[in-house]
Amino acid sequence: MAHGLSSGTLAIPSDTVNKFLTWDGAQNRLECVSGAEQDNANILDSKTIYRGTESPLTTAPLIQLTPMENRKTCQVEITVPFHDLDPMNIVWHGNLMKYFDVARFALLDQCGIDLQKYFEKTSYLFPIIKTSTKHIVALRNRDELLCKVTVLEARIKIVMDFEIRRKGHHEICARGRSEQVAVVYPQMELLFEVPEDIRKPLGF
Repeated sequence: MAHGLSSGTLAIPSDTVNKFLTWDGAQNRLECVSGAEQDNANILDSKTIYRGTESPLTTAPLIQLTPMENRKTCQVEITVPFHDLDPMNIVWHGNLMKYFDVARFALLDQCGIDLQKYFEKTSYLFPIIKTSTKHIVALRNRDELLCKVTVLEARIKIVMDFEIRRKGHHEICARGRSEQVAVVYPQMELLFEVPEDIRKPLGF
């Protein structure tokens, strides 16, 4: 098992049920959680969630992990407009989510994914179920920003990381993360996997 992980692969049983295997690289251990519990598990750079069974040591086909350097990324340039400021003359915190969305949809366009057309064809929606933002440096009027998005996971749910920097500077001004799941409309039933024709263009 250790040799498989060190070479970038993870053994997952093929007879999957509603369980998720979580590899925690920092703790060097493999955890198994239920579908209900997996919402509380953070997907970090060294930790990715997979569907599996309660027996992670079962011999099974291998799923290739995606190295960070091979993950889909996109960067957009944004100039802070005056109407995005709050009374303190800095960017209102909620507008960072708007900047993240600009980068998100630029990446989807880059991958050839149109979620509106996909919904009209399949009745699948991809609502955001979780977001987080770390505010580090205040952004001001006419700041020229670079907003970068990276796809961390797209098998069970779509997880994207965001970074905002000022153009010409290395300092990170904000970080963010979002999680999206696939659901069937109008029943709003949750799919346990991201559809293949969305997952593959995102690199998974």
